[in-house]
Amino acid sequence: MPADAAPLTRDDLRDELNRAFAHYATKADLADVRDQLRGAMAPYATKADLTELRDELRVEFNRTLTHYATRADVADLRADLHALEARLIKWMLGLMLSATGLAVAIAIAVDRLWT
Repeated sequence: MPADAAPLTRDDLRDELNRAFAHYATKADLADVRDQLRGAMAPYATKADLTELRDELRVEFNRTLTHYATRADVADLRADLHALEARLIKWMLGLMLSATGLAVAIAIAVDRLWT
């Protein structure tokens, strides 16, 4: 401390500290900012909201998936289609053989009529 400086009293020191810390926030200021942040964050989803939404989506997804076929359903359908295809091939061969036999019979009958 310089020799010509007067000693600071307690009140002078308090005033100096108040001026020095005036730009810092007080507890009341921090409480106001906290309330403003809570008000600003209100429209955003909380963790509980996201958990509830995830559970709702899981239920909806499972309900939607029941309308779709499983692998076993697809395998059954594939087996049914192969059986149907085999049956249709047999019918087509039978009809072709019958048509061929009928054409041969008609050709023989026409040949016998003219000879």
